[in-house]
Amino acid sequence: MRLCFLTHNLDFKNGGGRLSNDLLTQLHIARPDITIDVLTMAKSGDPREQAILCTNKIKLLFSFFKIRKMLREADIVQAMDIMPLGIIAYLFSRGLKKKIIITVIGSGSIQPLHRWFWRSLCAYIYRRVSKVTAISSYSAGEIKKIIPDLSVEIINPGINYHYFVQQQSSYIVLDEPFILSVGRLKPRKGYEFSIRAFAKIAAQYPALKYIIVGSGQGEYYHKINKLISDLNLASRIIIKQGIADAELVSLYKSAELFCLLPQNVDFDIEGFGLVFVEAAALGLPVVGTKDSGAEDAVQDGQNGFLAKANNFDSAAQALDKILGDKGLRQRFSQNSLEFAKKFDWSVIIKKYINLYELLL
Repeated sequence: MRLCFLTHNLDFKNGGGRLSNDLLTQLHIARPDITIDVLTMAKSGDPREQAILCTNKIKLLFSFFKIRKMLREADIVQAMDIMPLGIIAYLFSRGLKKKIIITVIGSGSIQPLHRWFWRSLCAYIYRRVSKVTAISSYSAGEIKKIIPDLSVEIINPGINYHYFVQQQSSYIVLDEPFILSVGRLKPRKGYEFSIRAFAKIAAQYPALKYIIVGSGQGEYYHKINKLISDLNLASRIIIKQGIADAELVSLYKSAELFCLLPQNVDFDIEGFGLVFVEAAALGLPVVGTKDSGAEDAVQDGQNGFLAKANNFDSAAQALDKILGDKGLRQRFSQNSLEFAKKFDWSVIIKKYINLYELLL
């Protein structure tokens, strides 16, 4: 079997790159007999990638014959999100009768359906490829709002469960209790809501801190720093950037709970929320939001709570319920450990292999 895999990048520092990297790595471990050609739009330094999917349309057209040759040699073509990779995979392989999979991750598949110029083309392609998969029920649901008759198979992302369980770290974090968020500083992560939720409970838990781990120095970074200042929480909310993996593990292991409140911002969405599962693998109760990819990554009422979207009061209530009830916190912690096992790559990769085999 030969797979031609189209993705934006293989960079571990962003969600789509990490998903692609992990999927390809686990596929090689499980099925080393599968030959994989990886075409990317950006270089990440990974030796597997061929960064020939240029963002410049003229340069992309100059690469047409090279790309088409690789598509011709493949048994299966898989594109991560329809914009632009699913479109490239479909148009560049016209007439080759290839089995094409489009994997819906998030914004790159949802936003084009809400742009009049792209909607018809994307809907046309979605209906004509061999298979559409999505990384969450939420992502699939957003597609089906526009294309109700489309069949979408849900395959959640995976984690290396045993890697997280076995991690040891000597980092000293804080003496005070704290809650934790992890994710790039961008509006769809909902930090303005989690900061306001923390502000609602801050007086009730005077020793509690809030640590946010996330990269980014743009407009949104300055916006949330201003919010922190306006709420007089500068001494209690800490933003950490560029930390080592060992320190991140220590933060996960030392936190009282994990909280991230994904939002739909002009159809820029959080497709899944792997950080929820990582936190669960280290035994943390979790708080996310409804109407987001977190619905698949959190067991509402079992290992945490799903607050209402765009509602920091609802999130504050969820935080208070967990922080104020040690027995509930311990039960959620144990349930998190069990829940995270379902996302181990040894389980998830079988679903992809089965999909490939069914298409041949």
